[in-house]
Amino acid sequence: NVGFIGFSNRIERAVGPLRGKPAITTLVRELFDLEPRYEASDYGLAIDKITRRQRKRALVILVTHALDEQHLIAVGEHARSLTRNHLLLCVLLRDVGLAAAASAVPRSDLDAFRAAAAAEMLAAQGRQVGRLREAGVLIIETVPADLSAAVVNQYLDLKARHLL
Repeated sequence: NVGFIGFSNRIERAVGPLRGKPAITTLVRELFDLEPRYEASDYGLAIDKITRRQRKRALVILVTHALDEQHLIAVGEHARSLTRNHLLLCVLLRDVGLAAAASAVPRSDLDAFRAAAAAEMLAAQGRQVGRLREAGVLIIETVPADLSAAVVNQYLDLKARHLL
């Protein structure tokens, strides 16, 4: 069975859960025109929708872009309620530009400030990721180009360990 909830500050689209091979075709047909919105994600709204729709234990995969420490705190506040009954895999898309800024060799005082600020943002994110792991959330940190492979590999690992 597979389902999908796309959300921003509102539920944009909800499909399923669907069963069998036709589920993928149905998901593609229902989701092909879904566009991103530049709004703060309402994790409480999405998790409430999931818990109302999915009563049986399930693997829930949350794919999100961790913008800053506060963003991850919000994920953590709502993720705990989901991990009581479900296995939560949080896929955090890395900000490639932020990592590059943190590792750049500064050529000026302004460059040094940018590198230090980027490094502090990454360190704060790292602390929050650690807190999520302590709360029982499975975490994958990946760049967008490696998203599919990372999620499939983690899924296969969870199946092999009989966690589903």
